[in-house]
Amino acid sequence: MIISPDFAVLCCQVMDVLLVPCYLVLSLAALATNIVPSDHIFRELARHGKTLLRVHSSNNSTPVDGMNLMKQWMVDKRYFSHFYIFGIISACVVAMVFHTFVRQAEILNGLAFGLLILHMIRRLVECLYVHKWEGSKMHVAGYLVGLFHYLILPFTFISLPDCNSVETSDEILTQRQPLMSQPQVIIGIILCLFAQTQQHRHHMILAEIRQRGNEEKKLEPGSAARKSVQKYHIPRGGLFHYVSCPHYFAEILIYASFLLLLRDIGSASLLLLPAEWNCGPSLSLCESWWQALNSLKGWKAEALLLWVTTNLSVSAWNSHSWYLSTFQGSYPQNRKALIPFVW
Repeated sequence: MIISPDFAVLCCQVMDVLLVPCYLVLSLAALATNIVPSDHIFRELARHGKTLLRVHSSNNSTPVDGMNLMKQWMVDKRYFSHFYIFGIISACVVAMVFHTFVRQAEILNGLAFGLLILHMIRRLVECLYVHKWEGSKMHVAGYLVGLFHYLILPFTFISLPDCNSVETSDEILTQRQPLMSQPQVIIGIILCLFAQTQQHRHHMILAEIRQRGNEEKKLEPGSAARKSVQKYHIPRGGLFHYVSCPHYFAEILIYASFLLLLRDIGSASLLLLPAEWNCGPSLSLCESWWQALNSLKGWKAEALLLWVTTNLSVSAWNSHSWYLSTFQGSYPQNRKALIPFVW
């Protein structure tokens, strides 16, 4: 193969160190989209589907300039399927590279890796055969962020062994407690399967509502504004009784289950700065930054959950606000945005 073993090891080391900073930056960016003014382009990046529709319909008379042209950089929301295709390919490549070149590295808790693959395959099938995408758009920046998320996601499930340890991978595995005897593993498996089932259930409910709305739209054309409302109905059934976005809540639970399954994968040792990185006079500064980033490696799963929770919380709030403004008095006032009985 073209990739050399040394290059594969170096890539694994770098990704192992940079994951937490990446997730923290993404989390801050997601929060920023709800802090900036409502007409700011940065807020536009977090919207998609029906929440994006409201913004565009209210800004038809806005003069066309550079910023407004950027707001119009949209792609079809059915491109969500690309995220999962990209993620599955990324996971397969990462697993193959680790197996081929980084023989002492482990796919720590291969069960979690398998559940991740299952999650992405299920979401791909839903994107292709369940969701109704007619007319839904998303900003190209959000599309690129989604691709980036699934590109680096598999690395969260991989960890290099202690570089300073003389123990072999087999010895490390021998010392470990049997996988199925760890309580958090049992809880993680049950939680993951339950959350995946619930997410699929509520995606089916949303698809049925969208299908019914599209059929009604054909029968009663009405005005343009009326058409916009007719495509959507108030979701009912399941956890929709308690929250506006139970499918987002289920997604967060899925990543929480990954946290339970991956909690011990962080490497305790610090990787030395790769020799290939010759920083010259600023070597000590480079080493300081590298060691600082190394110290965060053990928090990869937590950082991933933080990023997913932040991103979906912003999306849930946008959706909840859209439901309230669109259906106004008819929308259940006791229904929360994301977490039942809480928020």
